[in-house]
Formats: sequence, structure tokens, C-alpha cells
Amino acid sequence: MSLFLESARVEDAKKAEAMWFIEGIITNPKRIEEVGLPPLEVLENLVDIFDGHVFYQLTAQTLEARLDEAWQAYEIRPDRVVIKLHASTENLSFLARVPEIEVAITAVFNPLQAYAAAEANAAYVLVHVNQAQQYLGDYQSLIAKIAKLLENSDTVLVATDIHNQEQALDALIAGAKHIALPSELMLKIGHDPNTQRAIEELFLS
Repeated sequence: MSLFLESARVEDAKKAEAMWFIEGIITNPKRIEEVGLPPLEVLENLVDIFDGHVFYQLTAQTLEARLDEAWQAYEIRPDRVVIKLHASTENLSFLARVPEIEVAITAVFNPLQAYAAAEANAAYVLVHVNQAQQYLGDYQSLIAKIAKLLENSDTVLVATDIHNQEQALDALIAGAKHIALPSELMLKIGHDPNTQRAIEELFLS
């Protein structure tokens, strides 16, 4: 089981590095745009700070341009950069062109997309929990079906786009052994008000 941070901010990467149990950082184009720097510069800053995998999503419009963008990103830190691509039949063909690069297929809303990604040797499949709830009305069933399909595969299922603790817990129960959380949720994951209450009562007794 692994925890990933969803962010593109250096300050969040520093917190994640200090929290030694964070497996990786998952960025997306929107989060990178909010930083206000060129995307590859954002990636370079993150891998300089965080000693783990950093996911970088390609945005080029054609397959050939995405290949060029992928190599530029990968060469920043070949041992740590994971390339993200949205789920599509064309993008699955991308994997055969870059066998050296770990690839995550994102925005998966159908178990067959996850199955195809695994067959194409994707390292990760990313499910957007909150969007799945909006689009499908039920993200738990989607996660459960994908987890079942991938249980004997090397492809790793990660639940992302989690907006609250209930979604995080439901995703884990449904079968997602790996989840990605934004910084504000990550910092709360070890806390519960009843823990503090119990400690206070212990010292007052």
C-alpha cells in the first residue's frame, strides 16, 4: 500500500519529503499551471526536492509531439519521472514506443480501459474518484472492478482526485490499495479529534 501526494508546489514537495512514508508526487496540468513556471521547470524543481517518483502529464496535441515531450521530461531524472497520459487507444500505442519509461494511464472511467492499459504494460492506472462520482454516480464499483481485473497484474491502481476523508476511505475499502491525496488532506490523515480527547482524559485521570 502506498500514499501519493497530489500537488505541483515545491512547499508541498518539501512536506512530503519530510513525511518519509509518501511514495510519490502526482502532478497534473492544472496544478502545474497554478505554479506559474514552465512545466518542465516545475518537474525539475520537484525531483530536486523529493526523493521519490514524480508523475508528469503530457499535454502535446499529437502522438509524435507527446513522444518528444516525454523524452524531455524523462531525461530530467530517468530513475524518478513517471509519464502520465490520459486513457485513449492512441495513447496506449505510445507505451510500445517508450519501453524504457514508466507510464501512468490517467482519467480511467471504464474497467476495460484499465484492462487495456495493463495489457499495454502501463505501470499505473489512475482513477479520478471525485470525477467518477460526478460522471458515474458510483466510484466504488468502478474501483472494485478495476482492482479485480488487475489483481494478478504488475499494473498498479491508484485512486486520485480525492476531495475528502470519506472518499479516501471508500476507495481503500473498494480495493484501491494506493491513494493520492492533496496536501491539505495528507496533513490530516494521522489525526482524529478523539485521539486528542483520549490523551487529555488520560492525563486528567
